[in-house]
Order: sequence, then structure tokens, then C-alpha cells
Amino acid sequence: MANFDFSALGQWPDDCSRQQLFMLNLQNKLNTMVNSVNSASADVVLLSQTGEPTQGQWETAYTAQTGKSIPVPPSAQLIWFNPTTNEIAGVYGTFTGTSTIYKRGMRYGSGIIHAQQSANDVNSRTSNRTLQENYSLLPSVTITTYVQCILNLEFSVSITSGGANAGIDFLLNTTKVGTQYSLVPPYDGIVTGLGVGRYTCRYTIDSLPAGTYLIRPLFGVIGSVYSGTNIVWGGGSNVTRLYAEAIVK
Repeated sequence: MANFDFSALGQWPDDCSRQQLFMLNLQNKLNTMVNSVNSASADVVLLSQTGEPTQGQWETAYTAQTGKSIPVPPSAQLIWFNPTTNEIAGVYGTFTGTSTIYKRGMRYGSGIIHAQQSANDVNSRTSNRTLQENYSLLPSVTITTYVQCILNLEFSVSITSGGANAGIDFLLNTTKVGTQYSLVPPYDGIVTGLGVGRYTCRYTIDSLPAGTYLIRPLFGVIGSVYSGTNIVWGGGSNVTRLYAEAIVK
């Protein structure tokens, strides 16, 4: 530890040559103190971007802003500013014994609902198309997330006529959810064999990266070709509803 005991310099000398030596020793003491304080103080790194920064992005920003090499020390404070929402979205850093960068404090705390959207359709609809082809007749929502989330999807529909070979799935941007995450055949649904009645299909995606997503339900006849049997749904009190919520991991 640096010696900050200035009494060791002694009293102010009388002659000029010793005064010069006294001032030189005093300056060296002050330089040592300044360097010690600077090395012990926390480096602050500010990263401004819409999506949550990755380990690599934090390390690049730390090196660029401090001129120091990685790993990032536990004393450093890494601050994420989200220009889209115009807020400080989180504080990050490392801990003793690891170079992994963790969330220390988050505007988006784990387990809270980060984003949610719903859409309803009160109209009666009729179609004999496959579930891959009916999404233009169904409600849709768009969700934007700024951190990694768990995505919960829910679609409710009342079949008033037909059915028996109907199914439900979801479309996440251009990705069929059941096929991507549960190996459901492309022309099948997460739930199938639906007849007259009200049905709710729920699905959870365990890890959804930050981004903007168009969410649409897939509902219609099971199979790759049109069916001769019409499915009639919705109308009156039989509201067709889509709900989506993103929960911070």
C-alpha cells in the first residue's frame, strides 16, 4: 500500500537546495497518491444501443472507453442506456473470481412482464383453408422486447360449425412455432382434431432474444390442401382472441 504519511518529509528547510528537494519529494508523494486513487476508483462504461449488450459488446466498449485490457474488473460499472426508450435500462459488471459479465441492476427485473399485447376479432369467419393459409383472417399483434424473455402465447376461438379436422398453431414472424420448437409437422397444429366448441391453445417459448416480433395465430383445416368442409368461427359473443406476453428471464 502506498505511504501517504507526509510527516516523513519533515519540516520546511531553511536553505534553497533543501527546499527544492523537499518540493520534489512532496510532488512524488502527491503523484503516488493520485495514481493510487485512480487505480482504485471504478471505471464507468456507458453503452448506448437498443438491444441488451452481450459479453463481447461490453468487453469491446470497456477496452475502447478505458484504454485497459480485459477481463473487466469487479470495480467497473457498465451502464446500458436504451435510446429507444430514453432510459438507463441496466447496470452490469463482474464479480471476484469470474470474468463473466452479469446484470447487477435492471430496469427490466427478472420475472416481470416486459411487454404484452392482445387483439380481438368479433366477426364471424368461414373458411375451408389449411391452418397455414388463414392467418389473414385472424387477429395479430406485434411485440418489441429489449432483453431476453420468455414468450407466452394464447389463442382462443369458438368453432360454431364444421371442424373435426381443425388445428391451431402460431406464427412468429415467418416461423411456425409448433414446428420450430416442438417438431410438429408443417401442416399440423399444436392442438388438432377440433370440432364445434370453444378452444384455447397456449404455448411458451422459453428463450426469446431481444427484438420485434409479429405474432399471428394459425387456425384452419389440418393438411396440405384445401378441404371441402367449411369451418365457421367467431361472431356475436364468440370473440376470437390472441394474447402474447414477454416475461424477463
